[in-house]
Amino acid sequence: MSAPASGFVREAEPERAAAQAARAAEEGSSPATLAPPQSARSSAQALTPRAAAALSGPVKATLYAAFNVVAVWSIVVANKLVFVRLRFHFPITLVLVHMLVTLVGLNLAARMGAFERKGSLPRSELLALAMAYVAYNCTSQLNLRVNTVGFYQISKILISPTVLFIERVVYGKTTSSSIKVAILVMCFGIGLSTVHDVDVTAGGLLVASAAVASASVFQIWAGSKQKQLGASANQLLLAYTPYAIPMGVCCMPLDNYFSKEEGDLQHWVTSEARPLSVFLICSSGLLGLLVSLSTFLFIGATSALTYNVVGHIKTLVIVLSGWLLFGDFMDTQKLFGICVAIVGISWYTHLKMTKPTSQVSPHQQKAS
Repeated sequence: MSAPASGFVREAEPERAAAQAARAAEEGSSPATLAPPQSARSSAQALTPRAAAALSGPVKATLYAAFNVVAVWSIVVANKLVFVRLRFHFPITLVLVHMLVTLVGLNLAARMGAFERKGSLPRSELLALAMAYVAYNCTSQLNLRVNTVGFYQISKILISPTVLFIERVVYGKTTSSSIKVAILVMCFGIGLSTVHDVDVTAGGLLVASAAVASASVFQIWAGSKQKQLGASANQLLLAYTPYAIPMGVCCMPLDNYFSKEEGDLQHWVTSEARPLSVFLICSSGLLGLLVSLSTFLFIGATSALTYNVVGHIKTLVIVLSGWLLFGDFMDTQKLFGICVAIVGISWYTHLKMTKPTSQVSPHQQKAS
């Protein structure tokens, strides 16, 4: 049908609807029981929940990214106060505090009706996610302890290509060559701007490899498990945290092993603990809840790879702000690396916003 004819039909539909309503009144039926005009049905079909979600997707992703950036920046400041001012040199114990605060906070939110609990989630899935979370946090702390800052930065950079590799091999998710090149350009720039002293031992390489693998798996699962189990970020956090807490307790002896010079946890409790100290540590725990929640929300709305890209943006912001605000050293290599990283990040953002970049294999579609 031509455009003028279709326009005529749209103009005539209100009159036809009025006639149908009058006829229905004469027959004793309600106009509400009549089928809506074809154009109304088409409009209703166009505004499906999936379409509405797609329209709001970029806005939600931007808000979640901002939420995550603010939460991460806040917890970095809080943890510096805890580690430096309070001389609390027990990062794994601090992660355990974060888990306890997360469990209590989400339970209170569920009781107050902020969200509904998700029942009957497979225990095996929750145990796997809890194990990945604890491994991710513990190996990250060990990585920073046993390796130089330079090699630690290299291991963080390697998370992005590892995510790509795992998604391709395990989940059959393909990524365009343009995206891969953009990621490589970004990683190269981040490396130039942040990596300087590189010294590694066999043990340090093993710890760094475990940190990269566990971080990649946890970030992928943070998004895929929400879709697979049909659970929201709140529901999934509340469901797996009780399994993660005993695992964290088992890892606490590592704190005392790596803090021999500063004294063990019992010594800190008897000599350093004050009401203000407890308050600051609990505040760090509350921020840990916000970081975990914002991470799940952001990865659920985007992907583990996009989450890594935003993480590198945060690194660049820290380097630039240190130079501009605090006079940190900035040489030509650092500045060139920042420019290269910005090019890679901008290219990645352009590709993600202009066309689809990944496809799922038929095997994965059947599995889902």
